[in-house]
Amino acid sequence: MNAITVPAGMVALFRVNEETQVCDETGRVLGFYTPVQTPLPELTDEQFEWVAKQMTPEFLEASLNSGVGRSPSQIIADLQRKYGK
Repeated sequence: MNAITVPAGMVALFRVNEETQVCDETGRVLGFYTPVQTPLPELTDEQFEWVAKQMTPEFLEASLNSGVGRSPSQIIADLQRKYGK
């Protein structure tokens, strides 16, 4: 893989949380920048115990009975509204 070193004065431009087009001054797309995903921190024992206590039988039953998520057609429609066709 090739690497491009970004000058210190431009680092702030790369502080984004989603894939971003990189364009030249004329607007021509040069490529895409995908930021590194920061891994979630490990849970402490206390945090794990707190999370485990939230998983009551009632919570789990409600989750199981909540039905399916959105249909693929709903997801595609949302993506088209957000990003265009």
